Amino acid sequence: MPRFSFDLDALREHLPDKLYQRGEGYAEGGRVTVIGQHGGRVVAQIDGESGQHTVEVNEADVTDAVCSCPAFDDWGLCKHMAALAIVANALDAEAADEARGRLARLEQALEMEGAEALAARLVALAKAYPEVLDALQS
Repeated sequence: MPRFSFDLDALREHLPDKLYQRGEGYAEGGRVTVIGQHGGRVVAQIDGESGQHTVEVNEADVTDAVCSCPAFDDWGLCKHMAALAIVANALDAEAADEARGRLARLEQALEMEGAEALAARLVALAKAYPEVLDALQS
């Protein structure tokens, strides 16, 4: 499969210069982890100034995005959108292919497990990672 091809020019037009530049800084600073692709959106975890944020941006339409950061809640856009797109575009073809299939493979594997096995897995994750417990309780 080909590499990611976010339209960075369209993203630059959509975001104020300051946000785009801060997103570049996050990308260059290694603060972005591309998790995968799901439903047309690429998903990444960002190490932000106020904690970790999850951002999803549609590769075909960079204005179609969501982010867990406060700025996105306030304005509907954020620097994390730029950071994700820049890092995803920089992935080589092999890494992009791995990212594209990661969440789909997980979803298929989980569908094959029974309810008890899924419950046990979630409890184990919640014990190991308090943020998982918080997410499951919200």
